[in-house]
Amino acid sequence: MIFDFLISIASSKLYEELEKFIDKKALQDLIKTLKQKVMEFEKINDGTIIVSSQFYYYVNNYNVLFKIMEHILQSDISELPKSIFIDNMAESIITYCEENGYKPKVTDNSIVKAFVEGIYSIVENFAKNKINPKDRYLIYTIIQAKGSIELQLKEVKNELQKVRTDFYGDKILSKLTNEWFKEQNQIAIKNLGDRYLPQININLGISDVFEVIARSNEFKDKFIKNVDEVLISLNKIKEEKIARYIDELTETIYKIPFNSTESFNFNLIIDLLNKITDELENIENDIKKSNTSNNYKLYKIYQAYHNINNFIDYLRSQEIELFNNPILLIQGEGGIGKSHLIADAVSKRCEENIKSILLLGQQFNAYEEPWKQICNLLGLDTSADELLESLNIIGKNQKSRLVIFIDAINEGGGKDLWPKFLAGVIEKIKKYEYLGLVLSIRTTYLKAIIGDNEYINNSLVKITHYGFRNVEYAAMKKFFQFYKIPQPNVPLMNPEFSNPLFLLLFCKSVENRTDSVSDISISTVFDNYIRKINYNLSRKYNYYEYIPFVKSVIEEIVKYRLTNNCYNYIKIDEIIDLIIQLQKKYNIEGNVIEGLISEGILTKNISYDGEDYIYITYEKLEEHMMASYIIDNFSKNDIVKLIRDGKIWNKQGVIEALAIQAPEKINMEIYELLADSADSYDTIIAFINSLHWRKENSIKERVVDYINKYVCKYNGTFEEFWDTIILLSIRPKHPFNAKRTFKTLYSIRMPDRDAIFIPLFNRIYSNDTSSISRLIDWAMLDEDKEQISDDVIECAAIMLSWFLCTPNRNFRDCCTKAIINLLTHRSNLVTNLLNMFKDIDDPYIKERLYAIAYGCAVKETNIENLKQLSLFVYDNIFNKDEVYPHILLRDYARNIIEYTIYKGVELNIDINKIKPPYKSTFPSIPADNEIKKYKYDYNSESFKDYYWSQNRILNSMKVEYSRDGKPGGYGDFGRYTFQSYFKSWKQLHPIDLMNIAIKRIFDLGYDVEKHGKYDWELERRIYSTDFESNERIGKKYQWIALHELAAQVSDNYTMVAPWSGRNREQIFCPGSFEPCIRDIDPTVIIKKDRIKPKFFINVSQIYKNFDIENELWLKDFSDVPNIAELINLPIERNKWLLLEGFYDWIEPTEVGKKKYDYPHKNLWISIKSYIVKSKEFDSIIEQLKNINFMEIELLECSARTPLFNREYYYSTAYNFFKKDYYNGVKWREIIEPSKGNILGRVMIPVEKYFRERGNDYSTEDGFGWYKPCEDIFKNLGLKYGYENSALYDDDNNLICFDTKELCNEELGFLINKDSLFKFLNINDYKIFWTVLGKKRIFSATMLDKQVYSIPTFSGVYYITDSGLDGSITEFDE
Repeated sequence: MIFDFLISIASSKLYEELEKFIDKKALQDLIKTLKQKVMEFEKINDGTIIVSSQFYYYVNNYNVLFKIMEHILQSDISELPKSIFIDNMAESIITYCEENGYKPKVTDNSIVKAFVEGIYSIVENFAKNKINPKDRYLIYTIIQAKGSIELQLKEVKNELQKVRTDFYGDKILSKLTNEWFKEQNQIAIKNLGDRYLPQININLGISDVFEVIARSNEFKDKFIKNVDEVLISLNKIKEEKIARYIDELTETIYKIPFNSTESFNFNLIIDLLNKITDELENIENDIKKSNTSNNYKLYKIYQAYHNINNFIDYLRSQEIELFNNPILLIQGEGGIGKSHLIADAVSKRCEENIKSILLLGQQFNAYEEPWKQICNLLGLDTSADELLESLNIIGKNQKSRLVIFIDAINEGGGKDLWPKFLAGVIEKIKKYEYLGLVLSIRTTYLKAIIGDNEYINNSLVKITHYGFRNVEYAAMKKFFQFYKIPQPNVPLMNPEFSNPLFLLLFCKSVENRTDSVSDISISTVFDNYIRKINYNLSRKYNYYEYIPFVKSVIEEIVKYRLTNNCYNYIKIDEIIDLIIQLQKKYNIEGNVIEGLISEGILTKNISYDGEDYIYITYEKLEEHMMASYIIDNFSKNDIVKLIRDGKIWNKQGVIEALAIQAPEKINMEIYELLADSADSYDTIIAFINSLHWRKENSIKERVVDYINKYVCKYNGTFEEFWDTIILLSIRPKHPFNAKRTFKTLYSIRMPDRDAIFIPLFNRIYSNDTSSISRLIDWAMLDEDKEQISDDVIECAAIMLSWFLCTPNRNFRDCCTKAIINLLTHRSNLVTNLLNMFKDIDDPYIKERLYAIAYGCAVKETNIENLKQLSLFVYDNIFNKDEVYPHILLRDYARNIIEYTIYKGVELNIDINKIKPPYKSTFPSIPADNEIKKYKYDYNSESFKDYYWSQNRILNSMKVEYSRDGKPGGYGDFGRYTFQSYFKSWKQLHPIDLMNIAIKRIFDLGYDVEKHGKYDWELERRIYSTDFESNERIGKKYQWIALHELAAQVSDNYTMVAPWSGRNREQIFCPGSFEPCIRDIDPTVIIKKDRIKPKFFINVSQIYKNFDIENELWLKDFSDVPNIAELINLPIERNKWLLLEGFYDWIEPTEVGKKKYDYPHKNLWISIKSYIVKSKEFDSIIEQLKNINFMEIELLECSARTPLFNREYYYSTAYNFFKKDYYNGVKWREIIEPSKGNILGRVMIPVEKYFRERGNDYSTEDGFGWYKPCEDIFKNLGLKYGYENSALYDDDNNLICFDTKELCNEELGFLINKDSLFKFLNINDYKIFWTVLGKKRIFSATMLDKQVYSIPTFSGVYYITDSGLDGSITEFDE
């Protein structure tokens, strides 16, 4: 609390001196008044700079009160006027806060100034009424002499306790000072040793749970951000039905008690969101039924669906559960980072002056009641209730829960203590609203400590800590940099690297190494680590570093445990005896055991019986040392007997260690060593897991027989094996690298391969920590991969390419983008990949590889590589008697060659061969009776459930009408996708086409006996989260049949031109873009983590004039923002002009406002620009002035969904759409609807590219952005950069971009002002902007029956010699 700074006036020595001149009671009254004033001020200004940690620190440590008293009491008050003094102090406070990480707000200055003025006023009033004017100078002198910071630090402690006791009325509480909390937690953190290393902290999302428990501003901000994403997407839909729900949702959100500990029912929000979803579905259906082209609105609806679903998932998460129940259990494997996570949370809370208590499980014994132990550990002579009451008061006064952290309750005597007492501990803490409890436990102890205790399980919110899962690469990079280890030339994807303890141990073992660490066995890691510790201890205890003392200690511990059948930790006395013997042997003096503990190789603990025990810290290290000892000292028969008789405490761990070391040391595989159990699950899994960490040359060809005979025999081990070799496949020298995997998979026919590997790959992919997920994540990383060799990249691309067989569209699309990201600027490898797969029998893989090739081609900077790629594509696709009949593949191939020619590369090819129509044979049409044979009779006794999978294909393919014109009971795919595509070929009967496709599906190899069970199971998972994107194997074959038939129809029949009208002009299909049958855009890559904004535009600060009565606000247009500044944005010295954009301001409402604060105001402004020929400029401007743009059809920029992002400006597809029918002509007419007059001809300087949700499943949402028109692009010589929307000139200067990608706001399209002027001047053009705005009272509640007007304004702006000029005109509704 801020009032702690008032204690400075009560310093004992100073207090005694002041009492000589000031009445003691008056002085106490002053302190009381100040406390009350400060507490009230904090309450009023909660959530502002006043409650920031930076403000708190300044007030506490920079003598604010003393400086105020000095100024009031100084002899010559005229030296610095009061107003200037207050302004200077407020400025000093704000400056300090900003310099120390606080993000400034506009209101800060007024709030801080009000705070200083308030304190100043109270002290000034006291001085006038309570201090004799004659004594003022003496008191001022005393304060100067006695009130320094140094004096406070030395003398204030006793008075601080006294005032705290007076304030709280609690003798225990008076001891719980800031210093006490800091000291207690620092001791606990220090006792964690290497478990907490703040220098290499990795930010993990799991830490957000602590913010929820505290109900901090960070949690509130995160929650409101989720809300904003939903509300913004709903507002964009602009439907009154939705607007009513928005108001209700907003009102509900405002009721959430972020700043107290009251509970809240989040199901109220979920219910509202479900109602909104229902309403959105109604709107979506209405749009689809209307047959109108409203793709952009559907896109916005799909965006809203996505945001709502994400928000509902968040509301149902454990994180939100903690809001009402602040009792958390963090579980995880040993060494996964639980202690680090908790220590870091405590440290950060301490920095923010939010109090916590950290206790370590290792300090608890098994026989004393825990509250007694806690009080003793804290050095407090009190009861549990007194302690908790005091802590609760502190929590209440800091306005944030005080959290008690108990780390590792499985350690010490926890296994016996907590099963008996944990329920009671939880019950006690629950009684106090300002207390929270966080526990951590090793997962293996859950059953022993928590078990089936219903009360405990119901009371705890459980989360699992997965270490560095999904951030392994960021963690490795940070650890490697800290330990000065070069980045590996082969990515280290071993699962162990997600374990922070292992990563730490690994880094210590190879610290300061200069060569690559890519090919290193785990045995070598442990040997290096032991040598490193040995070296450190040799320097400390003065022995020769080559004496293997540390290794000998570990071996003696292992030997002791084997000899004595010791399954638990070893008592410290016995360990000391072992170590003393070794010290004598090597003549080493000193308390070496403490050295071993401080180095982290041994850990001391109090066990269940209250005695100290010792164990090797990292369990896997001990297992490997055990395996090494066994191999070195036991015969094969003795090893078998040792394991069989159960004399090893961690059997599976040691078996896995043996599986690694036996081949390396004695050339014997684990299944050869344990021949009698070669077929057992433990042995097979040990063999599989060993492949990660063995030296590559230790894996001999003979293991293949074992793999085929045993490993592939069982579904579980078969999946584990593939999960393992997928990661190993990227290592070029590994026996199971991708090229070997290629041979295996290539040798299997597509139907059989699909039957086996589609279910397998999909299962592996469904786990976000699996090898496939890790490989995709690594391929998508932004980090520079220059140190990664072509061999590694190629192996990764080969392995990823096999996943393209999957009908899981999210999986397939993510793999596609991952390969593109991996092979960008390595087109030579793209050519190799196409060549390797050129005869693959799976069109799904082949088509997507050409999409990848195109995605890489448009980013290639090496012209020679681009040329070789294009020549390969030409020879293998177009330079044939018949062109491969696949409409998507052909377009990717043609685009590669067209782009290469556009870049000025001479190919010396027959260009006509890449242009449609191509030559292909149109298939014969099967008779209806032939197709009926594929259908299974479900009434037959031989009918099996999974036969529905084949019937599902037939039903799905049905078109709208039967041959006799009756409704055909059409299928979703058959009518809306298949038949819809072919509707422009009037001469072809839909049923004939359907029959061709169905026959092709089964000719491709669909077999219900092979694929039916998988498809049947998938269909039954209709409510799974991936149902939409995870399609049947049968659906894969349907898509292939469609894409092939589309190519064959396009080659052999003409279609009705879309623009032809009644004359039915016939043309050959120009490509996959018309009719559009495209799906993924390979030229776009959107990362999970968006590009860091290059520019910040604070739109919310531009307009804030909402504090006016509604009717008056609607009539007042004087507050409309400066339009010129909305066009010429004040960033980078007004360097950027807005060519098209949309501003939207909605009246903000603070949390806690009541119903009468509604409805709220909304102001939006739409800005569009148009280019005209200079000679026509004056005429157009004159005609557009004073026109209400609500009543005129302002020309919209062309919007394209069929085009690829980087297909603009050069491709056949782009040029095809440059027709009036598609709004693609360069000059378009502005027509006044009421009179039909042509006001002028304009060029629209922007175009809109967007892709709808459902085309590209590599993102969860649709995407799109503005682009410059063709003339601007070509005249300015623009080119793409790394981003998707940003364009650069030849000198790599940024010229234009969509703010959605490069800014923090989704505002519109910006262009460099000088570049635009250059374009205009070269062509003798001018530019103007139309402005259309609206004020409205938005989303009134049902209780508000008042009808408000909706006034608008319009205007025209243009460039003059003095800058932007123009005006707006207001119009009534």
